[in-house]
Amino acid sequence: MKKKLYLLVLLILSVNILIAQTIDVVTGLSGNPNRLLLDGNDLYFTEQTSNKLSKIDISNSNPIPIDIIAGLDDPLSMVLNGNDLYIAIGFDNKISKIDISSNSPVLKDVITGLNKPNGMILIGNELYFSESYVGTISKIDISDNSPTREVVVSGLNFPSALALNGSDLYVSEILGDKITKIDLSSNPPTTKDVITGLNGPIGLRINGDELFIAQLAENKITKINISNNTPTPIEVVSGLDGPTDIIFIENELYISEHSGQKISKLENTLLGLNELSYNKIIMYPNPTSDFISFSNIKQPMEYSIFSINGMKILSDIANPNEKIDIRSLNSGTYLININNKLTERIIKK
Repeated sequence: MKKKLYLLVLLILSVNILIAQTIDVVTGLSGNPNRLLLDGNDLYFTEQTSNKLSKIDISNSNPIPIDIIAGLDDPLSMVLNGNDLYIAIGFDNKISKIDISSNSPVLKDVITGLNKPNGMILIGNELYFSESYVGTISKIDISDNSPTREVVVSGLNFPSALALNGSDLYVSEILGDKITKIDLSSNPPTTKDVITGLNGPIGLRINGDELFIAQLAENKITKINISNNTPTPIEVVSGLDGPTDIIFIENELYISEHSGQKISKLENTLLGLNELSYNKIIMYPNPTSDFISFSNIKQPMEYSIFSINGMKILSDIANPNEKIDIRSLNSGTYLININNKLTERIIKK
């Protein structure tokens, strides 16, 4: 009896290990991968110590890194607007951009004289960014040829990554060991602690009501439910090697492991994807330039469309045999969440 119980415990433990096991996507990145951005099948990543921007094709089972541009001094986060890829360059204290449609992209400064720009997020024409050295969240209007920096909030403790949910802007405070949110709808914007007691939180991604957090000092990814007033962190995966950023691609969580010099992924991260009733739903066509349809829908369902950075763009009810109109969206990659259970990636042509 004891032997059977022992074997059962070993089986349970082995299943848990398998569930939380990452898979290497690309290794040997001696430049230390830092932040991630997805455009179609191209996964861009900054390499902090080799001062360059690279990319891989995630549709390839054995992707090979391709250098995009070098000579960046401490490249951090990225934001895409059309073909313009904005890059926060920490040690040069500036935000610059390149045209990724060019075979030989040239770096063009957008704004200089900052204080270690770090995380970035684009809301309309306003580019919000953290300035780690001075503890502020600032913004510029990228439609302005000579944009002027405007401080949104100050008093943060080495703010890093940004994630948006509605009018709430979430900020990881690396040295403050906490996540803060800023209510951008208030005037002036107000800040509130979301969760404290973390250890080196850096990368952030939102999926539905869940905020995923890369904890650099703990070598793990945790998540919290942001609809809860007092959220409790839940461990998603541990045993990583310096995780600095995370990004969802369908139901897989890609992770940049800075110290491990690799990009890995965790499969079947999103709960609810394996529910039988949702497995039968098929979204088509994808990519598309105008409408999305779903098969096997028997009753009305709620859906929300998010940017790859977590900003909610559309939200409505879809009825059986009804198409979803996405003609108003810019070209790029989006996430659609159905009834808060099924999340799929959309590519708008």
